[in-house]
Amino acid sequence: LEEVSEMLDYLEKYILEHFSHEEHYMQQRGYRDLDNHKKIHKDFREEFEALKYALNAPDASAAMGRDTEKSLVKLLVDHIKNEDREYHKSLGGKK
Repeated sequence: LEEVSEMLDYLEKYILEHFSHEEHYMQQRGYRDLDNHKKIHKDFREEFEALKYALNAPDASAAMGRDTEKSLVKLLVDHIKNEDREYHKSLGGKK
């Protein structure tokens, strides 16, 4: 579980930096759906925290850790592929 914990720490740092940068960019560009996107980020962080909390439970196993890690990576990739792509299109950016 140590390796998974390290990966979660890395993902958490990445997520916070990514969301902060993204929200700042949206605000600078006048993105009309910024409040909704911030809510999506908030919901994502809450889901991340819930998965992280479950992993820290006394009965957590290495298999559970790997599953949690995969779930979090999938959540992040899906966010980038769907939500981020949408705002880029809205602001005239590339897909």
